[in-house]
Amino acid sequence: MDNGREVKLRFVGDGLDMVGWGIVYIVSYIALAIPQAWWERSYCRWLARKTRLDDGSAFAFEGNPKEIWFWFPLPWILRFAKSRVHDPVLGTALSVAGMLAGFWVSWRVLMWFCKGLHLSEATRFRFTGKPLTYIGLQILNTLSVFTVVGWAWLEVYIQKWIYRHMDSDDAELRMVGKPVQLLGLGLLFFGIPLVIVLMVSGLSLGEIASLFGAAFTSGNDPQTEELVHRAFFQGWNIAIVLLWMVFMPWMLVTIWKWFVKNTRLLVKDSAPVMQETPVLSA
Repeated sequence: MDNGREVKLRFVGDGLDMVGWGIVYIVSYIALAIPQAWWERSYCRWLARKTRLDDGSAFAFEGNPKEIWFWFPLPWILRFAKSRVHDPVLGTALSVAGMLAGFWVSWRVLMWFCKGLHLSEATRFRFTGKPLTYIGLQILNTLSVFTVVGWAWLEVYIQKWIYRHMDSDDAELRMVGKPVQLLGLGLLFFGIPLVIVLMVSGLSLGEIASLFGAAFTSGNDPQTEELVHRAFFQGWNIAIVLLWMVFMPWMLVTIWKWFVKNTRLLVKDSAPVMQETPVLSA
């Protein structure tokens, strides 16, 4: 964007807030996922309220849950059905269907989020990314976990793709972060504890691969259950897993802070910016 000004962003939310959001999310998911749309609205408002811009302006979010609530039960129903079948082929099919449905719902939520996000009355966004492209990128993102390091490059690419398709007449978003920086954070916060758990569990490389592969199958066979028990529920493995889960919200916030810190908002000089944008409470 020519003849514009660059605005830096930072996120000031903390892990304690994330703990609360996580608990409420679990409750909304258990309740047939129907209340999840209202959770999404409150969570998006929190994200907007906790994002600071160095020019004094502010984001706000005004999404209506009634526009998306009916999408959330779909993946819930498929995953529930998967947990009730014992046929490996049918279980795998339902698992894949549930994953694809989840990606579809997240695309719908992304469109809804961009529609409800605004910087000022004149600076609004709309998402124009195609669903098949988005779902394809999410599938690759899921598979990239098996590359150990490739996920960081794909995460940054996906974020850049999302920003390119967040259209606005007055502004645009850009990602300037380097994948190697995200890789370092990810390995520090998620990879190292997981590696420690798997090392002390005594699992072979083949057994570890089978454990990860179970995420794409029915996962109901006795062998998978035995691997899970050996990896996470034996001896002091439990202490490591519990410690990891306690600090998980702070890890997630740190990762999100990195994404926000490495985002730039480019605003046209002619675009009005409200110094005190009304922010709705959660």
